[in-house]
Amino acid sequence: MPSESSSSTDQPNINEITTDIVHFANRLPDIAVTADDIDDLLCSHSQELTDEDLIELEAQVQKEAIESQEIASFISNSEKELTLKKLSVAFANLENAMKIFEENDPNFERSFNVNNKICAAYQCYQDLYDSKKKEAKQSRTDSFFKSKV
Repeated sequence: MPSESSSSTDQPNINEITTDIVHFANRLPDIAVTADDIDDLLCSHSQELTDEDLIELEAQVQKEAIESQEIASFISNSEKELTLKKLSVAFANLENAMKIFEENDPNFERSFNVNNKICAAYQCYQDLYDSKKKEAKQSRTDSFFKSKV
């Protein structure tokens, strides 16, 4: 149990720390923190949470988790795109790999079967590439005729 003398020496430390926290927090843009805010925060952590508080806190955590997932999903979906160039590079890499198998595997049947499976596996990307290329060609054709009219 702390004596009165130790609590009186602790008090200036707490006040200094609170002042430092307020000073550092207010250096951040769009933040206004007072010593009372820090005191309220410290007091709130010394009180036990009620069942209602815990339920509210859990709901808030779940809501934030859902929002975070939605944001992450949006960001990852907006950043990911298979462009014609990326698909072309991927196909070139696959072709190089298949060429290595074909040229270096002494078992021709094995390399032939593997290469056929690779081609079949990426056919969906080849279809996507063909579709994108057709759209790009159509877009260029449309813009050519629109500019002439």
